Amino acid sequence: MSNDKKITAGFKTDKASVSRADRVIEMLVESGCGNIIDFRENGSAIGGKASLEIKGLFRMLREGALDIVIASASEVPYPLDDGFEIGAVPSRGNPYNVLVSAEELILEEQPSDVPIVVPDPVSRRQLMYYRPDLLFVDMDCGVESLNGMMEEGKIGGFVVDAMEVETLSCQDRVVEVFTSSLCMPVAGQGAMALVTRRGDKRVKSIVEKINHQPSWAEVSLERIFLGEIPGRGRKSVGALSRVEDDEFQISAVLVAEDGSERIEGMMTGWKGEEKVAAGKLVSQLLDAGGEQLIRKH
Repeated sequence: MSNDKKITAGFKTDKASVSRADRVIEMLVESGCGNIIDFRENGSAIGGKASLEIKGLFRMLREGALDIVIASASEVPYPLDDGFEIGAVPSRGNPYNVLVSAEELILEEQPSDVPIVVPDPVSRRQLMYYRPDLLFVDMDCGVESLNGMMEEGKIGGFVVDAMEVETLSCQDRVVEVFTSSLCMPVAGQGAMALVTRRGDKRVKSIVEKINHQPSWAEVSLERIFLGEIPGRGRKSVGALSRVEDDEFQISAVLVAEDGSERIEGMMTGWKGEEKVAAGKLVSQLLDAGGEQLIRKH
């Protein structure tokens, strides 16, 4: 493979994903890689609507139509196919969830008769635990659509991850940033991941130029934690870690599907102890009632 061969990057095509991917591509170019192309410039790479979603992008990566998939780290499947690896994680942004409200009311002040849209199920269940009287609904659409519905009075507000509103420069609409004690983010939230084919040394050597080691370590630790959770429980967990030098801390929650229970735990450790610490944290959660909670699903 010649050094001047173009490298094709793929990503979801909603406005927020495109904006984040464009920034990542800019970072790659600034790092000295001038041969990155957007997969939308290559008509043969787009094989239908499914190709614009995560599963389709990974299929294209496997087939060689893409060299890199750029995605939110929270959207990267777990477990990741043996043929892929996370080659780089740029510096992580704000990992927390935020509330955008029509009347500038924080969650505690929201009336119970107006729906609040929360697309992420783990976040929705945690907020149900905090305010079981509120009407939290699922709706799969972007910030701009949700904001339009809010302005029309169809919803009272919505909860999304901070990275999305920051990407679209909508921070001025945020009325509350949720701490992890109220609404733990899902694993990888706030970070972008560049996924490559395992063994593609040329591409990996390029994406590694924009890797931020602490952010990569945090995402890796949160994914190690996911690996220790029994399969059915992975859809019910939030996790957030902090890595500083050789020391780390990871916090996590297990939440019931109906929002009736929320179990939280935390573990610290040193570099090299990630899997052991993650296993201990999972045991802590399961022993505190998480095992019964998972069985209910």
